[in-house]
Amino acid sequence: MGNDRIRQLYEAILALKSGKISAMPPLSGGDEVALLGSALNEVLDSSARALDTLRDEQSKFISTAAHDLRNPVSALKGFIGVLLESHSAQSPEERQLLIQTEHAADALVALLHDMEDISALNHSKFSLSPYPTPVSAFVY
Repeated sequence: MGNDRIRQLYEAILALKSGKISAMPPLSGGDEVALLGSALNEVLDSSARALDTLRDEQSKFISTAAHDLRNPVSALKGFIGVLLESHSAQSPEERQLLIQTEHAADALVALLHDMEDISALNHSKFSLSPYPTPVSAFVY
């Protein structure tokens, strides 16, 4: 019986090694194997809670960073737009640099949207809105 319990504990530890955090079986009794299993379960529970806390903090950071960067990037895009529309004292090289800067700002806005989507996914706030789409929209 003792070997079966040690084998059960060993197999659970191998499952943990492969990423299955909830793999530990409850071990009852007062012997050393049960105490070891109980201690391991406590460590796993504590680690899982700490990991959840870290994931929440990471998600909050990503969300806050994306939100806080949106306003300066929007202002930058606005200034670039005004400069492009004004045509005042712009050489072709200057205009091309402004257009490249505008494209870079657009890419940054897309990145900020992606960051917000990641944050929403981590907080299960992300929702899909499926709608009928003709297959021809995807065929070239």
